[in-house]
Amino acid sequence: MRRLSGATGKRGVVLVHGFFCNRGFWRPWLEKLQERGHAFVAVNLEPPFSSIDDYAPLIDEAVHRVTAVTGQTPVLVCHSMGGLAARAWLKVFKAEARAHHVITIGTPHRGTWLARFSRLANGRQMQ
Repeated sequence: MRRLSGATGKRGVVLVHGFFCNRGFWRPWLEKLQERGHAFVAVNLEPPFSSIDDYAPLIDEAVHRVTAVTGQTPVLVCHSMGGLAARAWLKVFKAEARAHHVITIGTPHRGTWLARFSRLANGRQMQ
């Protein structure tokens, strides 16, 4: 789910899904972005139960691709754990200047009590 060609000078978007999801989560958004002529990449955080920090290179690649097509820094839209992955990307790649905005939706920036029940690496990191 990526649309990179045919961008019309509009800012691109990188979408990062949350815990126990995949990029299909963004399907309704992708249709709207395509209708409006935005370049976008919906990242698949893989492997699904890895450390959150391991997702930083995937986000970095998506940002590079969107920036190459648009010539502009993209907006990152991140749901839940995807927001934590974006924070890891910002830190690991010192990438503050490479994103126009980072928008997080339902991200457990201060942790979630549900994480204590997880046996998965990324689930435990959300404590």
